Amino acid sequence: MKHILFLVIGIFLLLFAFFYEPLYALFPGLFEPIYQVIKDIGADIFYITGAFALIIGVFSWLPTWTSLLLFIVLGVAGGYYLMDKNVSLKIDTQNIL
Repeated sequence: MKHILFLVIGIFLLLFAFFYEPLYALFPGLFEPIYQVIKDIGADIFYITGAFALIIGVFSWLPTWTSLLLFIVLGVAGGYYLMDKNVSLKIDTQNIL
């Protein structure tokens, strides 16, 4: 039951992040406080939390061996995708102070 809840929350957050401007245009009185919070914080937090909720829901729904295989496939695919993007995880210690 938890995996279904995570899937529903993830889908809701992603849809809300994607459609918050049209919803505000349709119902400005109802969505004014929500629109201001999203405008201040940014919609990226909804995309990130929605994606994490979907990932948790999918991995908890699948059997262990399938989720492990999917995790490895996604890790390798993500590595190949980020290989040409010039992504670095090193911390620049020269400009800290």
